[in-house]
Amino acid sequence: MKGRAKKLWIVAICLLIAASAAWAFSACGEVTPPQPEAVRYADFGALGDGVTDDFAAIKSAHDYANEKGLSVRAEDGAVYYIGAHTDTVKIKTDVDFGTAEFIIDDRDVTVDDRGWDIFEIAPDRASRKIEVPEGYSLTAGQKNVGMTFAEPTLLYIVNSHKKDYIRYGLNENSGSNRQEIILVDESGNVDADTPILWDYTQVTAMTAYSVTDAPITVQGGTFTTIANNAEISAKYYARGINITRSNTTLFNVAHHVTGEGDSGSPYTGFFSVSNANNVLIDSCTLSGHKTYTNIKPTGAVSQGTYDTQAKRSNKVTWLNCDQANDITDKTYWGIMSSNFCKNLRMEGCYLSRFDAHQGVYNATVVNSTLGQNLSIIGAGTLRLEKVTRLSGDHFMQLRQDYGSTWQGEVIMKDCTLKTTSRSCAAIKADWTDWDFGYTCYLPKTVTLENFVTEGAEETYVFSKITDETADRVRRSNNPYVTTERVNIKREATNIKLTMCSSDLLDNVEVVRA
Repeated sequence: MKGRAKKLWIVAICLLIAASAAWAFSACGEVTPPQPEAVRYADFGALGDGVTDDFAAIKSAHDYANEKGLSVRAEDGAVYYIGAHTDTVKIKTDVDFGTAEFIIDDRDVTVDDRGWDIFEIAPDRASRKIEVPEGYSLTAGQKNVGMTFAEPTLLYIVNSHKKDYIRYGLNENSGSNRQEIILVDESGNVDADTPILWDYTQVTAMTAYSVTDAPITVQGGTFTTIANNAEISAKYYARGINITRSNTTLFNVAHHVTGEGDSGSPYTGFFSVSNANNVLIDSCTLSGHKTYTNIKPTGAVSQGTYDTQAKRSNKVTWLNCDQANDITDKTYWGIMSSNFCKNLRMEGCYLSRFDAHQGVYNATVVNSTLGQNLSIIGAGTLRLEKVTRLSGDHFMQLRQDYGSTWQGEVIMKDCTLKTTSRSCAAIKADWTDWDFGYTCYLPKTVTLENFVTEGAEETYVFSKITDETADRVRRSNNPYVTTERVNIKREATNIKLTMCSSDLLDNVEVVRA
């Protein structure tokens, strides 16, 4: 071998040795193994041809990835078909669905098999029941629960002997067990952002959920549900992505719906969050579902699906999400709902509705457009800033079926209601002589700053509420604690206090600036 060629050959060998060793030792001499490639569905037999059912292969891929701590990557351009199954794919690592499509065919899913989500983004550690000492109780505002924990924990507390949210109206029911979620540290101190809201004269059950799992991101992909055609009922189908893991981000995932016919059972929500803390649903596309009518003993009841739902969770955010269909079209059901949550936020969204059912503590909606309604009950601070409502005779509604109650403060800043109604209100509330299981409140304080109504001749802070006298309301099943103060700043119209002919709000202090 000539001298120059020999030197080049020696250099090449040295570079190869150096490259081979680079992954083996870090700068401080520690072993650093090479990063493996992501797990692929094709490696476990998925065809992605849009015809063959790939559920079993997808599940096997994630089971392996979860065991090995590896991420998962779908094949770009693949179309994964998923039919009827009685199982759920558990996700515990980062996932990139890329440009892949998923067809979720619910036409052959029976009502009995309706409760299986396709994916569950699950915690590494399962929830655990806590043995409740005999006579154990908690009071509203209590700072420490009198227990210690191995790590910060999300606690689900229940008193099954007390019923709240005793619903009024066409969906009348006997209420739900008193319950809520709180965050506690290792010493049992209650996080200030999740205070104990209720008195629990007896705690009948407690469940602990992990909040310290490593953050993961699930992103990409387009999911199309071929809707079920079951008889119209209140039996809800799952069949979506259920997030039960704290510290999860769902990014740039799209959901569409097709095949809705003359009948169909509702869904719990394609993007669901359950018993989790710190969840972000970012830049996702949601779809409204067709509204059906269910005939109940109380009458004809609209039966519909929320495409995203949160239940017993804290700090859930919807960021920059939009809707695939017209957000003002009421033939499609409202897009979002929650139950028993704390600290919800919607920002930069273009959706049909924000709807908090059985109580939320602290809610924020900013820089968003809502096509149909903002409907809510709960406590704490409700902050609405730079929000536009595209229809209706009110900007927001305190849900009548749960007592039109908000125990705290409502702040509306730079909000706009576009209406075709001659008269409209910032807050719609309806008093009902009904025992909801708790004391009902109008907001303690209301602040309207630069609140604008386009199209209305008359604007009020509150809707009619009732024609009954304040004395009659005080002696009823629902005495209703009324507002103390209304602050009106930079008003664009001459806003009046209320449409009420009653003296219910006569003692409200109105301050204009």
